[in-house]
Amino acid sequence: MDRNELARDLLDRIRRQIPLTAAMGLARLEIHDDRLVLAMPLGPNSNDKGTGFAGSLYSLCVLASWALVTETLEEAGIRVPVVVASSNTDFRRPIMIGEIVAVARLAGGATRETLVSEFREKGTIKPAVEAVVEEGGKMFCRFGATFVARR
Repeated sequence: MDRNELARDLLDRIRRQIPLTAAMGLARLEIHDDRLVLAMPLGPNSNDKGTGFAGSLYSLCVLASWALVTETLEEAGIRVPVVVASSNTDFRRPIMIGEIVAVARLAGGATRETLVSEFREKGTIKPAVEAVVEEGGKMFCRFGATFVARR
């Protein structure tokens, strides 16, 4: 299965298994060598001020980060539960753009290869992931989390 097929499959699975994502209107998931991109529209994710709702931004970032770890392991033939253990979010400014895009990357110099290698060696990993929502050089949201995956 190529990465486009993996991305479609993963987005379909997220939509099926996490009912909240239907209301969020997740629109796009892209898998790249060093990052995972997940997008949603502003409309259903806005607050009373017409800007991006913080809960939706958090959800988008945690979903993108979870999907990055999950997809990295699954692409290597490892299918195990991945859960968020801890996270923090910094909301920098209101967001009012039509499509809100989160970009998730492994943190601390980790690579997809080191993640898979460590899991195969130890049977458990606690990867750190960072996600950002930015547009036109402006940072709207920064997210960091530690996930846990184990056999």
